[in-house]
Amino acid sequence: MQSNSNYVSVLFVNLLQPIFDLFELLEQSDPKGPTLVVDSALNRTRYVRNEPKRESAVDTLRRLSAGDLAHEIEEVFVLRDIIAHNHIWTAAMRWDDSSGMALDSAEKLSAYGDDKFNRVVDSGTRATRRLHLDAFPTRIHRATATTVLKKTVEALKFLERLDRRYVYLSQPWHVTRGNKLVPFYKWVDGL
Repeated sequence: MQSNSNYVSVLFVNLLQPIFDLFELLEQSDPKGPTLVVDSALNRTRYVRNEPKRESAVDTLRRLSAGDLAHEIEEVFVLRDIIAHNHIWTAAMRWDDSSGMALDSAEKLSAYGDDKFNRVVDSGTRATRRLHLDAFPTRIHRATATTVLKKTVEALKFLERLDRRYVYLSQPWHVTRGNKLVPFYKWVDGL
């Protein structure tokens, strides 16, 4: 039974500054942070709605009628899996005098990936179908991480529009950039 509490111990607001810090240091991206934010915010959403059943972030977004956003967030989680589980690919490379190293072909080893991966990644382009996120691990870069973060913020804003008890970052939550406080959403919008 849900008590009359005014505090729920979820992590998403505590992860805003670390995500900002990761982007500030970003030369090698680690998009696991944004997926933790989405998971945590959706855990809070299920708590506020008194829905004790555990389900995936994507399933919750689908149930909340997030439409295409649910499919796009699924791609973000697939990218997280690619990095966290270190999907191994083999590739045929060659040297091209005009453009340097060139990729002739690449194949993900069959032991890596799952139904989600197969559903959202185009094996020909080695990118996700909707957001065009690189699924080939060594091609994941700052632009990929930026797309992931912006999509994460879109999910947070979706939840906030449904009910501010789920997420309320428009008040705004700030991150520290140098010696200045910057609203988190404003910082992400400027990426």
